[in-house]
Amino acid sequence: MQYFKIILALAAAASAIDIRFHNGGDCNGGWIGCASIGPDNCCTSEAVHHPSVGFYAIPKNWKIGTRGFTNGGCSTLRASGDVFGVDTSCLRAGGNIFTGATYYFRNRKVAEATCETGQTCKSPQKPDLLGLEDGQKYQIADMEDHLLDVLIDFAFNGTTAADIPAVYEKFEIKE
Repeated sequence: MQYFKIILALAAAASAIDIRFHNGGDCNGGWIGCASIGPDNCCTSEAVHHPSVGFYAIPKNWKIGTRGFTNGGCSTLRASGDVFGVDTSCLRAGGNIFTGATYYFRNRKVAEATCETGQTCKSPQKPDLLGLEDGQKYQIADMEDHLLDVLIDFAFNGTTAADIPAVYEKFEIKE
């Protein structure tokens, strides 16, 4: 069992996935999320209405369970799913909003998995990236709150990169 835990830790260190909270119901539209988050870590977002949460850059050989939560952070399980053989997955809130999301390796016993209802995650993480519907991304980890609030409004109202004020240029991610 100890050997298995070491393998999981190495796999998680070698690759992690992105979690994005979307303003569209099918993991579309603008989003805010956590880049390269490890298993059992809760990505939290309470900025705006998030009817769906997407999991991205999943190694196709990983078998994971995804979880989306409501009622603040990762407190109340709202939706879950199993993922294997694909690099993206989407959970829908079904009339609610997501405030937190996490994933874990499915080949563990459920009792070993953290971030379940009533349990505490290893380390909650606030979003560090924001994306517009047109694909432009912004690094938001060190952004001042008043700027972030405006950028979130832009992202979730369908604004394109061409219409974003120049003050945000230093936060753009050039790909």
